[in-house]
Amino acid sequence: MKKYFNKITNLIYRLFSNYRARLFTAFFICALIPLITVGSINYYTSYQLAQNRILESVSVSSKQLVQQLNNRFSQMESVADSVNQYAYNLNQVNRSADSEYMDSFSAARSNINMLNQNFHLFQSCVFLPDDSFVSNEGLMFFGIHDLFRFQIDPVSLSGIGVNSKWIYRRDVTFPQLLSPVERKVNTIFCCQSLSSNNFVSYAVFTSIKSSELNEMLIQSYSGTSIHSFICTPDRDIVASNQNNDLLGKVHENQYYQLLSHHGEDFFLIGNMQCNIHRLSNGFLLVTEIPSSYIQKNTYRVVRATILIFFILIPLVFCIILFTANGLSRKLMRLDKIVRSTSINENKITAEEFGHLFQAHSHFSDEIDHLAASYHSMLKTIDENLASIIALTVNEEQLKYKLLQSQINPHFLYNILGSIQTCLTIGKNDIAIQMAQDLSKFYRITLRKNNDLISIHEELEIATLYLELEKLLKQDAFSYEVHCEDGLEYFQICKFTLQPFLENSIHHGLQSSENPIHICLNLTYGEDTIIITIADNGSGMDTATLQHLQSSLQSCTVDYTRNFGICNVNARIASPLYGAGKIQIESSPHQGTRITIEYQQMLSDDPIDYLTDQTQERKNK
Repeated sequence: MKKYFNKITNLIYRLFSNYRARLFTAFFICALIPLITVGSINYYTSYQLAQNRILESVSVSSKQLVQQLNNRFSQMESVADSVNQYAYNLNQVNRSADSEYMDSFSAARSNINMLNQNFHLFQSCVFLPDDSFVSNEGLMFFGIHDLFRFQIDPVSLSGIGVNSKWIYRRDVTFPQLLSPVERKVNTIFCCQSLSSNNFVSYAVFTSIKSSELNEMLIQSYSGTSIHSFICTPDRDIVASNQNNDLLGKVHENQYYQLLSHHGEDFFLIGNMQCNIHRLSNGFLLVTEIPSSYIQKNTYRVVRATILIFFILIPLVFCIILFTANGLSRKLMRLDKIVRSTSINENKITAEEFGHLFQAHSHFSDEIDHLAASYHSMLKTIDENLASIIALTVNEEQLKYKLLQSQINPHFLYNILGSIQTCLTIGKNDIAIQMAQDLSKFYRITLRKNNDLISIHEELEIATLYLELEKLLKQDAFSYEVHCEDGLEYFQICKFTLQPFLENSIHHGLQSSENPIHICLNLTYGEDTIIITIADNGSGMDTATLQHLQSSLQSCTVDYTRNFGICNVNARIASPLYGAGKIQIESSPHQGTRITIEYQQMLSDDPIDYLTDQTQERKNK
């Protein structure tokens, strides 16, 4: 209980947390609640009156419809009694007397045909024993076995005595002469039979199309959304006033609910007011009135209520708003200054501030002075923030320039050591070639002081390095470079590839007796550039690999171990250099695979690369 009380208290506190909220809350309490109350009472009263009127009208229509249906079914049953008498007389005539039998047959056929025409029946049929002379007539007289053609089992007709059995069948096939347009007809049969020892001696039925009942239902409820349908005790829908596609089975739960509420009164099932009548032949007439149909009769009252609501509410709203603005105009102006401090909005200027407040006039008050102090404070904060951002950017630039300056001597020391080794062992030609390549190498790397260079230039640096090492290692390794078209125009952080190539050569050859092969591949990613460096060298053990992966994930630079790789990782992880990442996969004696992925970066001047290439050709 205390928990709910605290929630209500917090809600009230939020509603009355400022002056304008109090005014608008009072407006909703004083204006909306009475209007909603009156409107609800008016709507409920109108709905009840409309519902009673509609239910009474539908009840009268249902009773009239029940009377019409019962009369129609009584006609069918009377005709069935007459046809039954003709069939009985014909069955009693001596079949050996051909002339007498044919006279009886002709008289029965004429009388039955006259009854069909007078009572507008679809068909009346007589089913005689299969060995009867006229059982193959095929239009009005049939054999007992032909009952199956009409979807009727002879066994179901045995034992009905003097009573009539009502059967509904869908898609019954009649002779084309009887139904030239539609061969398959939904039909209602009134069946009678004479049985002996559970064997049908003869049977008769009269039939009408279910579409006739559809028309009766449609005429009773035309122009409304009231749904009325007739169903059998087996839950088959015989006729409907809305859509023939509804013909089929009534939902079992709904059917039992209908039976439990059998009577003339209406009852509610879901959002439907339902009424059910049992017809003389055992069929059920169900009438469903949707709530939406009743609501339509209350729309006039609802529209009037809504119209009054939309006239009064804006009027009262304008009065309250005018009063609130007059009392809280300066608070709103101060709110504008506070909201202007958002990152996504422009800061208010000094000129705009002068128009909003009179902090230095004779009419100024405490709110004016508070706004002036707040505006001055924001201005000071902005200046300090700009200074902090500038210092932070300079610090980052100095940091990465320091990292880059550390990698250059590291590489130079390694190459100079290699040249010294060649001179010591007497390989002067290799030393001279390495010195020439080293000179070309630094001429390219020092041509620009930028941290970002084109991929073409980075590949040229990497190729020169590989050639230098290849001279030193006496072709102990081979390499290949693949670059997708257009990638050379993108930028990359300088000296990204060289440390990885150095590790592939020096560490890959440590325990490998066979020459190793290095494959450098550059491809497009999804808005990224993917670089893979793979070798088949000695690989790394698990402990070394885990230590290196940990350093890469933390972006730390270990000056005593894996300095070159950690240095590259620290640089390309920065958003200024592509927000990249490095992944390493390695197994002992299986080689190492390094994947570098970073965001695609283009030079601010798209022709820088082409200009550099042209200048290089001129220098040559």
